[in-house]
Amino acid sequence: MAGDIITNSIGMKLAWIPPGKFIMGSPKNDPDRQDNEMQHTVELTKGFYMGVYPVTQEEYAKVMPLGPCCFCSTGGMRHKVAGMDTKRFPVEHVTWHEAFEFCRRLGGMEAKNYDLPTEAEWEYACRAGTSTAFKFDEELSSRQANFGNNLGRTSAVGSYPANAFGLFDMHGNVSEWCKDCFDSDFYSKSPKTNPECTSGGARVLRGGSWNYGAALCRESFRGLSRPQLARRPRLQYRFSCGVVLPRVRLTAR
Repeated sequence: MAGDIITNSIGMKLAWIPPGKFIMGSPKNDPDRQDNEMQHTVELTKGFYMGVYPVTQEEYAKVMPLGPCCFCSTGGMRHKVAGMDTKRFPVEHVTWHEAFEFCRRLGGMEAKNYDLPTEAEWEYACRAGTSTAFKFDEELSSRQANFGNNLGRTSAVGSYPANAFGLFDMHGNVSEWCKDCFDSDFYSKSPKTNPECTSGGARVLRGGSWNYGAALCRESFRGLSRPQLARRPRLQYRFSCGVVLPRVRLTAR
């Protein structure tokens, strides 16, 4: 059933996302709509498991060397989390390549197929049957998500309400890498079934961040970044937008 939870070998919880059909993108009457958010029908023919939370610092360190997260005891923003246990904070300052490698290594540890979610899978999982700009309604409040610099930092995963599939932090907190390459015109030419953009240099980011306004945290907003950018010194504030590992996807046997 939708939302059924399993726990893997490193303690990561994953929720079952059933196959289905949905309207991807934003309607023309959405005041925050971008030109690359054209509405279109998408069908996902296979269900999958998706991380209930963004990958935490503790989970990441069990698979990969934990790099210089900002919001940890040794990070550049350590004064923002002084005295806090950040093991359950989302890992950030992670490139797309590192996110992909995390999935590959975790899959090797368990002999299972872990991967990044496609852009369509991510939006389908975020919407969880809704058609509004956010999983809650047409507007987002500070009681529902960490966004708009309300806290001035990331927050422990699961601090805000889940959606109907049992997924937390789909809006705000940290942006999430998707598997797809970014193509602003992809929606006009994408297949209706199991779409995935495989051509292009940049990669898709979804979900917004702790310091993004609500418009950039919408279910349909399409962010992008170069896959290698998270650790360039000249982009030291790049990770302030919350680039993070996505909710890894596990293909059911």
